[in-house]
Parts: sequence; C-alpha cells; structure tokens
Amino acid sequence: MNEYSTTGSHLIIDVTDAKIPDEVLFFTELLNEIVSYSHVHVLHRYSYKFPVMGITMFYVLTESHMSIHTYPEKNKLAFDFYCCRILGTEIVDGIRRIIEKYIGDCTIEIKRIIR
Repeated sequence: MNEYSTTGSHLIIDVTDAKIPDEVLFFTELLNEIVSYSHVHVLHRYSYKFPVMGITMFYVLTESHMSIHTYPEKNKLAFDFYCCRILGTEIVDGIRRIIEKYIGDCTIEIKRIIR
C-alpha cells in the first residue's frame, strides 16, 4: 500500500445572494488579484462567456489550478482553487476579503480540504 502525504489545499468557495456581473474583464481582475495575493503563478488563462449569460474561467497554475463559474440568473458563483501547498487561514481570509471587495454584499461559504 502506498503512503499518502498531505501536499496541498483545495478551496471550494460558493458565493450566493450576490449581484454577479456578466463581464469577463471583471472576473479576470478578481482572479488576478487572488493570484497575486496567494503568490501563485499563471501558466495559461482560459475564459468563455456564454451567449445568454454566465462565464467560465480556468487558470492553469504552476501550483495547480483555479476556476470560476458564474450563474448571474441565480445570483451565484462557484470558485475552485487547488494549490500544491497548504493555504493557511490568513490566505483563506484574504481571499474572502478580495471576493467581498469585488462582489460586495453577499454570502460566502468556504470549504478548505487538505489533500
């Protein structure tokens, strides 16, 4: 049997009860600020704006990945961030503050899984 060792953090963030902009540039700026704050490095950025509404973005990081999926019609967004190092409480709290700065009044639920 292989030994399993902890190598990273997986953040699953649900933002609800929010006015969600339907603009790629808005979420590019939000993710770029989280990247800078978290001290991770982007290899590739992908984004797609759906014809009716909603955005999907995916960042490939040297440390793993982050993605965001918006549901403006449901006042919701889903954010996923996996990093191959442990993201401590200070970083998680900082990410919450960045989201609040961009989104404003909303409900944010963050689950952190150490993997």
